[in-house]
Amino acid sequence: MTTNLLPEFIPGFPEIFLAFAAIVLLLVGAFQKRYNLLFVHHLSILALGLTLLMTLGVEEEGPIFNEMLLINKFTQYAKALILLSVMCVLWVSKRYLSNYNLAKFEFPVLIMLATLGMMLMVSANDLLALFIGLELLSLSLYVLVAFPRDDLHSNEAALKYFVLGAVSTVFLLYGSSLLYGFTGTIQFSIIASVLKTTPDLPIWVYFGLIMVFVGVAFKLSLVPFHMWTPDVYEGSPLPVTFFLAAGPKVAAFAMFLQIFTTIYGPQVPFWEHVILGVALASIVLGAFAALFQSNLKRLFAYSTISHMGFLMLGLLSRTQEAYQNLFVYVVIYTLTTVAIFACLMTLKAKRTTNLSMEFLAGLSKQEPALCLCFTLMLFSLAGVPPLGGFFAKLGVLQNAIQGSYMIAVVIAVLASVVSAAYYLKVIRLMYFSESTSKTYEVEISRSLRFVLYVSTLLVSLYALYPQFILNRTTGAAALLAIR
Repeated sequence: MTTNLLPEFIPGFPEIFLAFAAIVLLLVGAFQKRYNLLFVHHLSILALGLTLLMTLGVEEEGPIFNEMLLINKFTQYAKALILLSVMCVLWVSKRYLSNYNLAKFEFPVLIMLATLGMMLMVSANDLLALFIGLELLSLSLYVLVAFPRDDLHSNEAALKYFVLGAVSTVFLLYGSSLLYGFTGTIQFSIIASVLKTTPDLPIWVYFGLIMVFVGVAFKLSLVPFHMWTPDVYEGSPLPVTFFLAAGPKVAAFAMFLQIFTTIYGPQVPFWEHVILGVALASIVLGAFAALFQSNLKRLFAYSTISHMGFLMLGLLSRTQEAYQNLFVYVVIYTLTTVAIFACLMTLKAKRTTNLSMEFLAGLSKQEPALCLCFTLMLFSLAGVPPLGGFFAKLGVLQNAIQGSYMIAVVIAVLASVVSAAYYLKVIRLMYFSESTSKTYEVEISRSLRFVLYVSTLLVSLYALYPQFILNRTTGAAALLAIR
């Protein structure tokens, strides 16, 4: 019996280890209160690092645990990116949490549980595993958003997130039940084969597909399911906003790719129009809504919505090259997000939620290196060559051109021009405006500088050696293309 179980547990050991580590650190934090922040925080980073090494060391591929989870190069690649981004969040957030009296041992433990949920989402091979991973992530995020218990803005944001998240969960569960009722299974590949071999699908099956899509689109902040994003980004503590903008977006998109290339595969003509409409709405709304924002968190929330739209636009071509372009976009977006929020976390304001754009006025005179990194990353988000963001957007637009969606490409390019306006507004404040009041201090730790400079260099120098990322995504893209 042990011999039969061993092949199952070896590929799934990273998730098992992370779950065990989170439980142990929860107990350690409860009984070591004097040293809970320093000890638990550092141990959580170590645990995530070990999980990353285990994930990269897994060589077995295929379904595990009664085919509930799927292990392959695609899931390995996505989980490694998630773990790296989460480690960056914890690495640079310790001093920030101390400054705002948020240094509690529960914070890194909740981050670890959320990361476990993301890893399950990425590896999910059926609707039940998908739901378990999604809810583990969601429940952890609800608590993290409300982590400053005495802050009304955080409490309000958490309540909105909880209510809307519960509604999206209802859509996902009801859609899953409809698909299970028609196909008799919850496994993605079998659902896909049943849908493909059924000539005339009942109307309620399409309702089920749409409801599952709504549940996933909520996590991706796609229009019209984006309403929670600006409020939650603004109301959360900055490390939580950082976490929300990086890891969960990678996990949600990887989860959607798994579903799109299996369940929605047989229905390509129908879903191309849905994805095109959602993508363009997200790109346009994200670009124009950000123009009127004065809070940096809300500005980057709408920026995130726009970038998620670009990712959806890249799905219009179902080739290996198209999937590889999407992976490059996800990597560049994650690195850019890490660098930008590392810059924002240097600002010690009076309140965790009050991060006005005016705080950046005249910052270049005080911290020129910091402003240079911030400027480069803003240009990358805008798609200015020769930064990595330009090549990422170019690859996604090439995907749309291959699918003969020229009007969509024109709209996306024009929206990118609009988005450049609010990025330039931030840059103008840093270099050409004088600070009217001293409402913040700048604190840059060595760990924060390291994360900031490394991520900035990787994005800025992508054009010199793109194979560093491309070589690591070829196998994952090939797996999706053959489905």
